[in-house]
Amino acid sequence: MAVPYTFGTATASIPLSNLDSNFATTITLGNTAIQLGNTVTTLNNMTLANVTVSSGSVTLTNITATTANVTTANISGTTTLTNLTASTALALDASKNIASVTNTGTGNNVLSASPTLTGTVAGASLSLSSLTSGRVSYATTSGLLTDSANLTFDGTTLIVANRGIAKAGMPAGSVLQVVHGTFATSTSLTGTTPTATGITATITPTSSTSKILITVFIPTYNQTPGANAYYSLYRNGSTLNQMAYFQGGTSTLIAPFTAVYFDSPATTSATTYAIYATQATASTITWAFGSLQCNITLMEIAV
Repeated sequence: MAVPYTFGTATASIPLSNLDSNFATTITLGNTAIQLGNTVTTLNNMTLANVTVSSGSVTLTNITATTANVTTANISGTTTLTNLTASTALALDASKNIASVTNTGTGNNVLSASPTLTGTVAGASLSLSSLTSGRVSYATTSGLLTDSANLTFDGTTLIVANRGIAKAGMPAGSVLQVVHGTFATSTSLTGTTPTATGITATITPTSSTSKILITVFIPTYNQTPGANAYYSLYRNGSTLNQMAYFQGGTSTLIAPFTAVYFDSPATTSATTYAIYATQATASTITWAFGSLQCNITLMEIAV
């Protein structure tokens, strides 16, 4: 029969009796029989393709999805899974179902090769396979935990291999290094030309602001009564300071010569300090007299 009403021109509800018989015939969706006008809340055994739900709520219960019937699922907005526990991590259980999990200290949680953890990580114990037992761990400049054989602790004794504090961290007045030089060959000088005595030492300052404290001990014999002689301190071959002057009297002079000098080399290069002897008048001066040992000590002082 002809359809007396069409949906395009309808201005009110259309009785089912006025519609084509196909509209009043029961149809099956999935395995559920429905008719137009029926209220159906559940459809079973349905296959949906390219379906978009733009409003309202969709409740999915006891869903089984396999790669055979699901290729891609795009879900936007808020998705609520009612069988899970709020504020817990998710994992797959033995049956490959999504489940809530709580880390209780048992079992293993496998993370990626380089996981990033933010916030506070709390636990009774934490095992890191990259660390070595008995070593003290510390953070690198990139924030990674590591350890070193130079710093170990067995629960009782802390062992530092190099046993030192970085020189740059030492307070002012600290001795950063000590260099010592000796000379024990009895040597004489006659003449007025400055001559190296062989009493020398070289130091390489760790900072250009460091001071060098020089101490000298020289057993000396001035063999000529009335003659004058002196020792001078040289730095890298240039005169730095006249350290002592021997004024000859009416007899010879045998004395241990000692001197202290505070220098500011302003360098981090190797610096050599040496003692030179000079006769002011014609005479003879002997150092390391009787093969007694002469000493020169250089101490770098932090500023």
